Amino acid sequence: ASVAGWWSRVDPAGAVTAVVVDGAGAVVEVTGAGTPGVLADDAAWVLFTSGTSGRPKGVIGSTAGLVNRLWWWWRTIPYQPGDRAVVKTRPGFVDAIGEVLVPLLAGVPVVVADSADPAGLAELVAAERVTHLLGVPSLLAVLYDTHGDVLARAPLRVITSSGEPLTATLAATIRATNRDATI
Repeated sequence: ASVAGWWSRVDPAGAVTAVVVDGAGAVVEVTGAGTPGVLADDAAWVLFTSGTSGRPKGVIGSTAGLVNRLWWWWRTIPYQPGDRAVVKTRPGFVDAIGEVLVPLLAGVPVVVADSADPAGLAELVAAERVTHLLGVPSLLAVLYDTHGDVLARAPLRVITSSGEPLTATLAATIRATNRDATI
């Protein structure tokens, strides 16, 4: 598999006319029909992080970084027919990129959570038959410690932990609740 092959599946209509990849598989250039070339180092997004200071600061993500992240996710956590993903991460954070774009690129419906309330999120995941859930371990801990009975009703197939260390205890709790899920 290659980024160029992946991109052609993402854009079957051919709006993207070329993806140039170096020998290591990194995107060097993407050009679109009727548009100037988009270079690997061009800005694709600005995300915000509090970093160590506790004060928000913008971090620019490159086009190559975006394509490589999406391609990695596409290959590593594949979607299947019948899958559904939940989107609950605010757009200014890095996990929102994969949480929104990868399922849509795969043709998978996304369910948008309109609340950060853990009880409401757990109910939404179960009611909407979500198969893919991404969260930081602190959120996953609240969800599974207080609403595990609700999440047990969901057909979760993939649970992705990101942004913080996942403890063995939390992984065991998730595994006990959603036995068939890949963590």
